Amino acid sequence: MANKICYNCFRIKGDYEVCPFCGWLDNTEPEQAYHLRPGTILGGRYLIGTVLGFGGFGTTYKVWDSQLASIVAIKEFYPSGLVSRVPGEKQVVVFSGEKRDNYQVALSRFLDEARNMAKFSKHPNIVNVLDYFEENGTAYIVMEYLNGMSLSEFLVKQGNKLDVDTCLSIIGPTMDALIAIHNQGIIHRDIHPGNIFITANNQIKIIDFGAAKFSTGDVEKTLTVVVTQGYASPEQYRSKSKQGPWIDVYGLGATFYKMVTGQLPDEAVDRQVEDTLKRPSQLGIKIESYLEKAIMKAMAIKTELRFSKMEQFRDAVFNNKVVDFPEVELKKRKKRIRIVSIAVSLALVLTAGFAVMNRSYFSDDPLSKFDEDTISIWVPVSGDEELREQELAVFNDVKDKFEDSISGVTLQVIPIDRDSYGELFERAMVEGDSPTLFSSEYVFAKKENAASLERLVSSLDSDAFLFLKNYSKWYPNRLQIPLGFSATVIYANTDTAFEDYFNIPEQISSLTELLENPSGEDYLLCIDPQCYGNILSLYSPDMLGGGELKPNSDICEAILYIQKAHKALGVENTLDSLDLLAEGQVTFLLADNSVYREVQTRLPGYYKVVPLSTEHKMYGTFIDEWSISATATDNQQKIGMQLIRFMLSSYVQNHFYLQNDGGVPLNKDVFFSYLDVNREFSFLSESLNQFQFAGQYNNLVEKFGQDINTDIILRDSSEEDIRRYLESYRLITE
Repeated sequence: MANKICYNCFRIKGDYEVCPFCGWLDNTEPEQAYHLRPGTILGGRYLIGTVLGFGGFGTTYKVWDSQLASIVAIKEFYPSGLVSRVPGEKQVVVFSGEKRDNYQVALSRFLDEARNMAKFSKHPNIVNVLDYFEENGTAYIVMEYLNGMSLSEFLVKQGNKLDVDTCLSIIGPTMDALIAIHNQGIIHRDIHPGNIFITANNQIKIIDFGAAKFSTGDVEKTLTVVVTQGYASPEQYRSKSKQGPWIDVYGLGATFYKMVTGQLPDEAVDRQVEDTLKRPSQLGIKIESYLEKAIMKAMAIKTELRFSKMEQFRDAVFNNKVVDFPEVELKKRKKRIRIVSIAVSLALVLTAGFAVMNRSYFSDDPLSKFDEDTISIWVPVSGDEELREQELAVFNDVKDKFEDSISGVTLQVIPIDRDSYGELFERAMVEGDSPTLFSSEYVFAKKENAASLERLVSSLDSDAFLFLKNYSKWYPNRLQIPLGFSATVIYANTDTAFEDYFNIPEQISSLTELLENPSGEDYLLCIDPQCYGNILSLYSPDMLGGGELKPNSDICEAILYIQKAHKALGVENTLDSLDLLAEGQVTFLLADNSVYREVQTRLPGYYKVVPLSTEHKMYGTFIDEWSISATATDNQQKIGMQLIRFMLSSYVQNHFYLQNDGGVPLNKDVFFSYLDVNREFSFLSESLNQFQFAGQYNNLVEKFGQDINTDIILRDSSEEDIRRYLESYRLITE
């Protein structure tokens, strides 16, 4: 005998097997055997009808609420892989062992979903949660039933493509909803046209929070990885990754792309291998440039190039805030990773008031006695036009203030592209036109091109500066002097640490256990390519000396590890290594202070700085090294030394290294202030006597690391190839 009520539209159909109102066939079997059968009663009031949708986390049913006499939707928590159900029964059977523990955690999160979503019951663009309860060994969320269609269905009806104005009318309310949930620490994680609903009265609603997680610092380790092809960000394909609002930004950007172009975006994992995704305009779509840039930025593969917050995406879309295409921004950011900050330091020298830096400032010092003269400074600048203009503006101001503050002294500021700095300097030396002051980070300082700085070093108080007492040890040629230093350390992602077998230590005294790869398939350690030279020098401590760099085969094993790991991980530059740490693909990153702020930004509260001390030695690099030309007159050399000395003063070092994150200051007073501000580096104060530096061989070590990267690591070199390469490798400065 047929049921009197239709379990699809909940009208009284009488004895008809086929509902005369909606056409539903009575006694239709559920699509999946584990689905609740129509007619099942939940909570003593909810009559289960047909299935509206289902996935890896659960099933949503169309339900009749007998108390309110209205249709609602109920979502049942049913995580596939953790539970089962006898067909026709209500009770959920939870698997035993570890899966039972995982289920309890997941069930708790499901109830968290209900409690958190109930907060948005009055939000016009979020599905309304009416109730939630536990029953049958699982839990249920009661929601408003929405009459209308999903954006996915709407697109099909409209020929898979919408005009820009219609897209904006859908995107705007969706952004409002996502901003609201993000502000409560919730991430949807499955934004796509199927989860954006358009009601019969044209109201936009976000639905299906089954994939959501409720803490941006939490990493999913037990639940199924959530991916909807074309709409899932790259980090969603990894079970251990840092996830935040930027995931929903990607999903909504991909949805926008689909609406505008009518084409499903390429899958993120394919784009990581080769990104061939075309801009809408390249597909013949007429769209404003600012909108196109916003869409492509929202879909950036690298998280640091994507909008980090939905508010930023909305600002770019609705307030016409122009952003760059990801590939354009990447080019600029690569140049910013290690910007030589002499522009800032020079500007600060002058804003401090060069009026005090006159001939009477060091009245008892022979260096302070100089005549009217002209000196030139070659300042390394970016090859990027926009950055170059910004830097030139600073240097032009430097020139004006310097000449105004010190009568009779003219400063010629000459900007030189960093990439061609060394080549142009060598040419200038041949032509007899070298600058008075030059950056010896880009030029090998030697007797033929650099003057002795013995007079400058002797004039400094060795107790006032770090490592100055050992200056002759690190710089036996006395041809250059640094302003700061960086320490080689380990950055640990505390959110994705392998807790079961590896506790993050307070200090790492050997890289062996990290290089041995105890996790099997995963790699624990990634090395910043900028540090290749330093890290390899750990394995060949005698490769420096006598004006040359000569590696030995001791470092072959380390190179093989780096080559194997970095090939598997796809590491080519510093940004790649930061991505891996932030996204949880590795637990440790070996790098120096230059990436400290980037780590802080990407892993707020979820990182740890661990000292690297092997055989009671710590490894650092002197930075911001300056030399004075050997062809400069004695008078010009004095003026140049005064400028360097002033850049070592407390005022300039404070602004240079504390306020602009250039590295660690050598001025002791500022150094201790630095530790107060950056407490994670407090271990430096007790480790100063352990530091080893390449000193005057800094350039050689850096060049060696670059050569190893391009000639070996980025190629598929065999062990035999590496050994032959090392046997023939030489770098000579003298």
